[in-house]
Amino acid sequence: MKKYYEKQLNEIESIVEKVNYFSYISGLAYWDMAVNMPKEAGKSRGETLGFLSSELYKLITNDRTYNLLCELEDISDLTLEEAAMIKNLKEESDKTKKYQKISIKIFP
Repeated sequence: MKKYYEKQLNEIESIVEKVNYFSYISGLAYWDMAVNMPKEAGKSRGETLGFLSSELYKLITNDRTYNLLCELEDISDLTLEEAAMIKNLKEESDKTKKYQKISIKIFP
């Protein structure tokens, strides 16, 4: 059965890798902003962080990612690591979508 979903699993692993990269880069940018950044770089850094946040949001909440996660979450012969990766990303996707709905209600 693993052959059937191997392509989907590889795609999710690639998405998780990108999520980790975006998170790491954002963390470095925030750290730099707090510690070293020249005062005149604030606008540019804010725009960069906004871009990174937007791309991360799109990656986590897009329909393709969500459908892959739903398709894979009930597979019985996943390794513990694969199952945890899918569970964690799906929880993050659900949480992000939930906050989006709350934001839309509060800030129309």
